[in-house]
Amino acid sequence: MGNKENGGKVKGGEFVKDERVRNSERESNREGESNREKKWNPGDQVNPVIRVKFMGREKEVEWKPGMKVLDVIRALGLTQDICIVVKNGEVSTEDEKVLPQDEIKVIVAISGG
Repeated sequence: MGNKENGGKVKGGEFVKDERVRNSERESNREGESNREKKWNPGDQVNPVIRVKFMGREKEVEWKPGMKVLDVIRALGLTQDICIVVKNGEVSTEDEKVLPQDEIKVIVAISGG
């Protein structure tokens, strides 16, 4: 006995989805996975890195659990009094934690006379 509303039929007392419905569900799951932002998980990489935009280039800084904005500044050989760090589009303080998926941009304040 077919059931058009659910896209399947009852076999031996159990509801069984038609092949086209199963394929459609698989496809929508794949699309959902690719559209989600990839989050870092401890098992993803042995030595994950943070990509930092700095002076017109992209640099990689090794990421460690508990790493903060100040650690990124120091890894670039800078001090916090000469730069501004933008994390995910917002100005950050030195004590904010950073993750490998964060978008980091370091702006150096240069002055002279």
